[in-house]
Amino acid sequence: MPFAAGCSSVAGLVAELDAGPLPGCAHTLLADNTIVAVNRTVAGATSALSDGDEVAFFPPVTGG
Repeated sequence: MPFAAGCSSVAGLVAELDAGPLPGCAHTLLADNTIVAVNRTVAGATSALSDGDEVAFFPPVTGG
């Protein structure tokens, strides 16, 4: 899925998703207990993104 040039970081990507196809998602995707990975490496909101990067968000879950 192509994103705007402003998506040069994880936070930029989340801002675009929040303003467009996933309104309200920023609260969850940037929460302290949500793990972010870029190209299968744990990252943070300020982590840089490049064309073709894989970004994954892992929200907290419970199990039993």
